[in-house]
Amino acid sequence: MSLTHDNPAEEQSDNDSSSDIHNVWVEFKDRLDNVEDNPATTGKLASEFARNLATAHVYDGADSVVIDSLLGQFARNANVQKGKLEETYETYVETLEAEAEADKEENADNDGIVVISPDKLLTNHVAKVIKYCPTDASADARYLWVFEDGETMETKRQHLALNSFSDEAHDQLGRIVSDNTSDDCDLPWRTFVKLFIERHKEEREEKGDRSYAVEDLRAVIEQRPATTEKDDAAMSSLPWVNEDEDGVLYVPSDIVQRVLIDYDTINARDLQVELDERGVKLGNVKQTSAAGTLVRFWPLTRNFADVSLEECDDDE
Repeated sequence: MSLTHDNPAEEQSDNDSSSDIHNVWVEFKDRLDNVEDNPATTGKLASEFARNLATAHVYDGADSVVIDSLLGQFARNANVQKGKLEETYETYVETLEAEAEADKEENADNDGIVVISPDKLLTNHVAKVIKYCPTDASADARYLWVFEDGETMETKRQHLALNSFSDEAHDQLGRIVSDNTSDDCDLPWRTFVKLFIERHKEEREEKGDRSYAVEDLRAVIEQRPATTEKDDAAMSSLPWVNEDEDGVLYVPSDIVQRVLIDYDTINARDLQVELDERGVKLGNVKQTSAAGTLVRFWPLTRNFADVSLEECDDDE
C-alpha cells in the first residue's frame, strides 16, 4: 500500500504546530507504505493517525484546514471512508479537550504550575514504550518512554513504584507528577503501568558486553583441546577435565583474564555473575596446586563449550 507524497502541512511549515503535523504525516506515510493489506491493521493505523492529529490540534493548536486535508489524503490512500475517519478524529478531539480542561481544574490551586496525575501523563502524552531486552542474563530490561512531543524518558524498574516514577518524570522531563492517580484510574499503579506497557511496547534486543564476553570466552576455550592432566592445563593454559568429576570443565583463570582485557565495562566478578545466571558456572573459583604453583580454575559445565579431549600418546 503506497501513499502519495503531497503534504499540505509543508505549506505552513513556519510554525511549530505545522512542523509537528509534518512529522506525524511522514511517520504514518511510511508506516502505511509498509503495512500489510489487511482491513483490521489499516483501520488500527487510521485510528492512531487520527489520535495523533487530534493531539496536535488540542495541545499544539494545529490548523484545522491542514488536518482536514491530511485526513482526506490518508483516507484515499488507505482506502477507508473519510467520514468515519473524521468521526474518529472528532471523538479524540472531544476526549482530549475534556482531559485538558480537567488538567486545568486540577492545576488551578497550584499557582499556575502544571501538575499532572501519572496515569494521565501516560495515556494523554506517551506515544509508545520501547522495551530494550538485554541478552545479558544478569541485566534488567530498559524502557524508553517516547512522548508525542518528541521527549523521552528512560527507566529500568523505577516505573513500577509511583514515587520513583514521579521522580524520574521530574528529573528527566521537568514535569511535576502528582502522588496519586486520577479518578479515572481504578487499578493499582503497578498493575496500570504494566498493562500500559503491554499495550504500547515495541521490543528490541539489546546485546550487552557480558553476552559478548561469554561468547568470546567460549570461542577461546574451543580453540584448543582440553586435557585430563592438571599440570599440563596449568603450564599450557588448557581447559582441564578431571576424570573423577562428571560434567565439569575447569578453565584456567588466565584464559578468562585474556578475554576480559578487551572489555572496559566488566570485570571478573561481572562475568561470574553472568555465567551463574546462565546456569553454566558450577560454584566458586577453585584454587589448587599444579606444576609447582598455585593455579585458579573456573568450574563450568562441560557442555558450555564444544571441547575435545587431548589425545594421549600411548608410547610415552
